[in-house]
Amino acid sequence: MMAVNWKQIMIMRLKGVSQDRVAGAARCSKRDVARASRVIREHGVTMETLMVYFVKSVFRV
Repeated sequence: MMAVNWKQIMIMRLKGVSQDRVAGAARCSKRDVARASRVIREHGVTMETLMVYFVKSVFRV
């Protein structure tokens, strides 16, 4: 089983890609895409805040 690429999913959803297309491209379930979409909506995630989070996680800032 492959790990879910949450970054890819969230970036695609923030760009307006449909859940079906995201699931196909990211090779994950529609449920995973729905979960990421819910996080985006409930936490007000934007492309900018998403990138800041991933940069911080990579560089442990």
